Amino acid sequence: MADVELLTAGLSCRESAYSLLWRLFSREPDEGLVSLCASEAPGKVAALIAGEGSRACEHARTLRLEAQAAADQGGLQGLRDEFTRLFVGPSRPLAGPWESLYVGCGDQLFTEATLEVRGQYAAAGFRNAGYPQEPDDHLASELSFMLALCRRTMERASHDRQGCGADISRSKRFLEDHLAGWIGPFAMRVGEAQVRSGFYPAAALLASEVVSEDLKVLDELSREACDI
Repeated sequence: MADVELLTAGLSCRESAYSLLWRLFSREPDEGLVSLCASEAPGKVAALIAGEGSRACEHARTLRLEAQAAADQGGLQGLRDEFTRLFVGPSRPLAGPWESLYVGCGDQLFTEATLEVRGQYAAAGFRNAGYPQEPDDHLASELSFMLALCRRTMERASHDRQGCGADISRSKRFLEDHLAGWIGPFAMRVGEAQVRSGFYPAAALLASEVVSEDLKVLDELSREACDI
């Protein structure tokens, strides 16, 4: 029982982390997101995944300060405008949130990387909510996949050892094959963009650190799953 509780606690930390990251990059900010980021939630997520005093915690603190400033100064519309400029358009986004742009040869969408991502989704029984209009390798879609896997792993932890272990392995493989390989360059591009607020640069750096640290977390969870 103790092993199951330990495993579930670790998975719960991951669920909180990917839920926050998915909301940050899935659509433009609203008052609820700004309020969440202005709270202690980002710092708690960073500390649980990466440890106190980590770079993830530093980025979470910056995110919190930027969110507080936006809330105090009525800057929500400014954050919405920056979300659009960075990730949507109207023409060419400053930091396109698609894996293909960072791992391919040139600025092309719907590449081989997109099809490989779609294949891993299908193998896990997952389908991109934006399909077919939105490429499967959009950052929000990849984060949504990680979140869905985490929630399913939590459901299986107490009664399906084999399925639980398979989903942990599947999560690690997806990070290694895809998300972990391009989230760093994406964060750099967000940081280099000419935007006034530090909100999204901090969010992107936090995402990069969480993904990197999650590979270590998954290694530990894999060992715990084997001990159940």
